[in-house]
Amino acid sequence: MIDSHNTVAVVVWYHPTEQQVDYIAAYASALKRVYIVDNSDIDNGDLAKGIPNAIYIANLSNKGIAYALNVGYQRAIEDSAEWIVSFDQDSHITASLLTKYMHLCEACPIPNVGIYAPYPSYGNSLPDQNIPYQKRECVITSGALMHADTYRVTGDFRDEFFIDLVDDEYCLRVKRLGKEIVIVNRIVMEHHLGNGFVTTPLLHHQFIEHNALRHYYIVRNTLVLIREYPERKAYYRKQLRKRIKRLCLYDWHDKWHKIKMCLWALYDYKHHHMNQFNH
Repeated sequence: MIDSHNTVAVVVWYHPTEQQVDYIAAYASALKRVYIVDNSDIDNGDLAKGIPNAIYIANLSNKGIAYALNVGYQRAIEDSAEWIVSFDQDSHITASLLTKYMHLCEACPIPNVGIYAPYPSYGNSLPDQNIPYQKRECVITSGALMHADTYRVTGDFRDEFFIDLVDDEYCLRVKRLGKEIVIVNRIVMEHHLGNGFVTTPLLHHQFIEHNALRHYYIVRNTLVLIREYPERKAYYRKQLRKRIKRLCLYDWHDKWHKIKMCLWALYDYKHHHMNQFNH
């Protein structure tokens, strides 16, 4: 069974707002426990006190999203959690919708599922409600639900990826284990990417903007995925080409700094530097 008695959440904080705290409080009652791993450089323990079933873990080191997720997942497993769902701090889902999500995951007819995920809405797309479940190659971490045994077998999230493509790399490992990754289309969860969508003033080309540091991690980690997962090489090469094209042709904000960070990403990839950026 997947229900409120055996399912916990892991949420990573980084300087959360009061609204984001309210988001978590809105769904916390549908879960056995909520583990909040705080990556901020200040203690936000007082904010967590108003969240039902919450356990606050002050990390204070900001070693990245992957490290924080591992802290939360390992604590959940130590406390005998059976199912674990991860949420971003700005994930917006109600307790009733989360309960429905767990019931739909329990009813999924697809065998050998390693990760379930809600349909992530970026404000401009909705799923086909007539297709309740769809297999995917990768899903985002926010909303991803997995059995504790899946985490035990697959292993930790890759700390050295720091923030970007952590979810892709984990999904690729789950797929290599022969498990399926399934989107539950009847659960739509609002999600935010980067700095949001921007539109170029001349050609009206729309794309998701990331800051220069994010460009570094995206390019470096994409190159790692191309090397380590040859079965997905064509896809990630295409994604890398599209990113460079957008940066060179459409992204006018801080363009040269972003290009410089992409070059640092290539340099560090070639020299096997997988630590946090410190040039």
